[in-house]
Amino acid sequence: PASPSLRGSFTDAGLGTAVEIVVQGKYAYMAIQAGGFVIIDVSNPNAPSFVSQVKNGTNPFDYIYVSGKYLYTFDGGTFAFQIYDISNPRRPVLVGSVVPANSTGGIYVSGKYAYVCQRNSSNGFYIVEVSNPSAPKVRGNVTMTDCQDIYVQGRYAYVAGETYVKIVDVSTPSSPSV
Repeated sequence: PASPSLRGSFTDAGLGTAVEIVVQGKYAYMAIQAGGFVIIDVSNPNAPSFVSQVKNGTNPFDYIYVSGKYLYTFDGGTFAFQIYDISNPRRPVLVGSVVPANSTGGIYVSGKYAYVCQRNSSNGFYIVEVSNPSAPKVRGNVTMTDCQDIYVQGRYAYVAGETYVKIVDVSTPSSPSV
């Protein structure tokens, strides 16, 4: 648009620094660097309002992904890949987690799999089965360093690193290949 205009805003200095935002339906989900995430009702663009917050001490939640009734994230302190049920936005519930490696990174969910990057891990790229959100399981991985973010389309995952883009065939989740 030639003339974008501010419609509304939500400010709460007590929440901490937002590092990522995802919008689904009438809610915005913000990852908070100081630990956790915030849910904001954005159904009225003129007056967004606080709904709830999940805190986890001071461990940053650098990346989030929302699909259906689940929010996927990493706990920056434990490096656990976590799944929250957000079907009741006022009371998000941690339903499952798994620790693929020792870092956090981008997340993309498609079907029954989550594709996750681990920035500071030599194993880098993981495929996690999330069909049972209370018991996510690592199904495969590809060795790559500095895996930052990811996008999946069809049988390929497009992985961005600090100095590269790699295309990974994910058609066989137990043995993805570059």
